Amino acid sequence: MYNEKYLYFRGQSGTDDGSDDSCCFPLSSLTGLLPASNTTLSVFFKSMKQYDGDAISSSDVVTADIVTLTITEDKHREVIQDIMDSILSNDTMITIGDDRAPTSFCSTNISAVASIVIDGANS
Repeated sequence: MYNEKYLYFRGQSGTDDGSDDSCCFPLSSLTGLLPASNTTLSVFFKSMKQYDGDAISSSDVVTADIVTLTITEDKHREVIQDIMDSILSNDTMITIGDDRAPTSFCSTNISAVASIVIDGANS
């Protein structure tokens, strides 16, 4: 039996009351990781609101959800390796970053969940 793993992010130190405060993605929706600057790493997922990634018509824009992590300068490879190691653990829910609990990061090179963007459905 296949058990899905989930990646959890919280970019809010207070109450979770919006889609940009915290989120949990199934690992199967992870599409890639990309440096956005020398101190940030973007984690891309299939859209929660347009999950199958299909455009309804040829003019539709397929969206992606993006979580941006603040990391130690130029430590992208180390952070990616730590994320992959966490994914290989036996845990079902994997906390990548939680700003409410500053010690809850899967890497010592992650200092914050800078932003969570849950994009709208195709338009």
